[in-house]
Amino acid sequence: MNEVTLRASRWTKREDELLRELVDAGTPVKSICETLNRSEPELRRRGYYIGLPMKWFKQTAHLMLRRRSATGNSS
Repeated sequence: MNEVTLRASRWTKREDELLRELVDAGTPVKSICETLNRSEPELRRRGYYIGLPMKWFKQTAHLMLRRRSATGNSS
């Protein structure tokens, strides 16, 4: 595999705008992931980078932890 296939694709300005709009509208994280074709960790990183409210990060972190405990994953 080359370096390009190992990295996630770059975010566009439109994706940043759409992420903000979806978060502001209270769209569930899973729906945002599907809409933007991104993983939850990617959304969290990008949200932090573009300055989304901390409340949103706490909600996504809580959902991720709950999913991990439900599936038995500790990683």
